[in-house]
Amino acid sequence: IATVVPFEFIDSYEYFARGGECASQVIVKATKDSAVIRWSYAALDDIYQKNPRIQSCMLAMLGQDLIKKFMRMAGREYIGYDDSSDMIRRLDGAMSCFRKAGIQDPHESARPTPSTPVVSPTFSEIVTSLRYANARLLALRANPLESLNPVPNQPASNDDELDYDSQHMKKLVAFLTSGLDIDAEDARNMVKLGKWRHVRYMHTDIVRQGECPYYLGVVIEGKVDALTEVSDTQNKFESIVQENELLGGVDFQNRNLKARQTYKVRSEGAVIFMWESDELRRLMQQDPRLNTAVSKLLRNDHSSKLMVSVSSQESRFALCSGPAGPGQHTTRFC
Repeated sequence: IATVVPFEFIDSYEYFARGGECASQVIVKATKDSAVIRWSYAALDDIYQKNPRIQSCMLAMLGQDLIKKFMRMAGREYIGYDDSSDMIRRLDGAMSCFRKAGIQDPHESARPTPSTPVVSPTFSEIVTSLRYANARLLALRANPLESLNPVPNQPASNDDELDYDSQHMKKLVAFLTSGLDIDAEDARNMVKLGKWRHVRYMHTDIVRQGECPYYLGVVIEGKVDALTEVSDTQNKFESIVQENELLGGVDFQNRNLKARQTYKVRSEGAVIFMWESDELRRLMQQDPRLNTAVSKLLRNDHSSKLMVSVSSQESRFALCSGPAGPGQHTTRFC
């Protein structure tokens, strides 16, 4: 993810995420012999109570450390405070009896830039680094998040991408019109209330069990697994969210404060259209037609998933039932 250079804090991200109460999000390995100074969180808390000024100094150093790391992610190098950027400076000299202030000469040369070349990362590398840094600051699992692509009906950079995105829009509008018995104009108005999410990597977590379910989504392309977390490293498979099925419908309908399941992308990427849950509930209270449409959407999705689960159970019983063949044992059900 990154490299810690000399005179930098190793876990400044975890400090602001309160590393004393959560596990570290990354593994730090030394590539050569190193000398590291460590402070205990408990010891620092005791020192802060006795001397608040030390706490202010420590927070200032940590903030400057994060600035240096962010600038290095963007291909920049922190060279310190530049006096030439001040518009106002002191004019007192060796023979001055009092201090004076004046406007600095704008023609004075600024501090020379370092001669060491800095590797300029690409935009995708910058975005990925910032996502990992944000996950560490928030004490979340650092995994690839969804991309920042615009809404498909907006102009794109080339014609091919525009045709690709408009196809997703047509599929979404067709799903809403056929499932809710509404015209295309009402479907487009519902689309205006949400946003698109393009997930590029397999096994990306859309939402994890126990997290706040902020969105109600529709899978337009790809497949998403619904899992129950048994432990930190083991998940129990529950079902698959196919195309034209809702994602997080049960949590939205029951107003759950925590997600009941973990949704993980099963396919090589996925395209999901999402509505923000709180905003959608507020609009449903104001617009009875929208309330009826969303309620019908939830009922249809629940009915279709229930029929699929019942049919799958019947097929399993049908395969297991019947007389035993030669060399086979009779199957018994409790």
